[in-house]
Amino acid sequence: MTTRRTINLFLVTLAGLLGLPVCLTAQGEPVTVTFDPLFAQCIDDTINCTAAVTYDFQVGVDCPFGQLQVDAFLNIFNDGSLIPITNALSGSYPAFSLSGEYPPGQHSFEVMVDDGCGNVQTTVLPFEVADCAVSTPLCVAGQVFEIVQVEIDEETGLPYEVQSYISYEDFLAQAVQDCTPPVSYSINVEGEAVDPEQDSILLDCEHDGTIVLELHAYDGAGNSSSCLTYFLGITQGSYPCEGNVPPLIAGAIQTEDGEPVTDVMVALTGDAAEDYLTQSDGAYVFNNLSQNGNYMVRPALNDAPLNGVSTLDLILISQHILGLQPLGSPYRRIAADTNGSGHITTLDIIKLRKMILGVDTGFGNVSSWRFVDASYLFPDPANPWAEAFPESISIQGLPVSSMVDGNFIAIKTGDVNGDAVAD
Repeated sequence: MTTRRTINLFLVTLAGLLGLPVCLTAQGEPVTVTFDPLFAQCIDDTINCTAAVTYDFQVGVDCPFGQLQVDAFLNIFNDGSLIPITNALSGSYPAFSLSGEYPPGQHSFEVMVDDGCGNVQTTVLPFEVADCAVSTPLCVAGQVFEIVQVEIDEETGLPYEVQSYISYEDFLAQAVQDCTPPVSYSINVEGEAVDPEQDSILLDCEHDGTIVLELHAYDGAGNSSSCLTYFLGITQGSYPCEGNVPPLIAGAIQTEDGEPVTDVMVALTGDAAEDYLTQSDGAYVFNNLSQNGNYMVRPALNDAPLNGVSTLDLILISQHILGLQPLGSPYRRIAADTNGSGHITTLDIIKLRKMILGVDTGFGNVSSWRFVDASYLFPDPANPWAEAFPESISIQGLPVSSMVDGNFIAIKTGDVNGDAVAD
């Protein structure tokens, strides 16, 4: 090969001196295109329903003197039409790559390599984009349903009325958006068999008290996901059940944007002392409490102080102080009070900058997360410190019907643009 290329180089040089055209034919395998087939690429943009695809391939030529030309085409859905995709091609000899965003389906790239010596090789690179998951549904927790008598038809065994039914719709906060519709739902008591066709449950005495449910979502591609929730079933004489269920206290902890917060230690004090660590749904529940008992609920979370904190927060706090762009809610303003002074000043910026630079490792006077009773209305939203806002919930004389709306708004100190990871 070295001798042949030396001779070719001599001929090219001689032809150039004589002003003659050059036409050399490559020997051996003239052009090769090699690649490793891709596994199915999962959709990663659920808004546009596309997947980012990168396909690497290598080109080999035996002609060292030709002008190499590599062209690429897209055969979308393998329908036979070839679309030039010059902008999707990158790299240089011998390693090249094709990339882009593509919808679900079977597709292929077609690569045409011309070595400039009269040899052309066309190669097909097949790939698939698949819908691999359905988004997790967002559950509504802490609802109360009364178990009421339902008349049963003795012949059919079916109920006349449906007021004792609960449906998945009672617990689905919003419809799941998916790239492969339609999306269907089912509901079941936790621990019971999952039936994709069961979209409602008839309440009876087995559902008296706090019941944990699973809500499942299914898309057209066969994917499924679920969330956990709970409700309180009560009876008030219309459908008597044996025994009395002790009251409970329950609620949920979410950010201002509705994101559930995990790993929050919720402390119950008063006539009973108990702790509850929130899970992915941000909910908590204290069972078997005393009727007419007095209790206090207080959440706490003080770790990962830099979660959601960046120089963007410094800029937003500065703009607020200068009056250029005031922070839009009392919760954002509480987040900006990084030194716990009850005001937003340049001292808060200094404190946050020290945190970012690693000079300080904690906020000191305030916790990494703060929690405000979700039912509290700020008398002056522009000044959330006008009066002491409640960071706990006090229950005086717990009713037999329980208290299931003990919700809190979670605030990440220092994070004024709301990008902290809550789970």
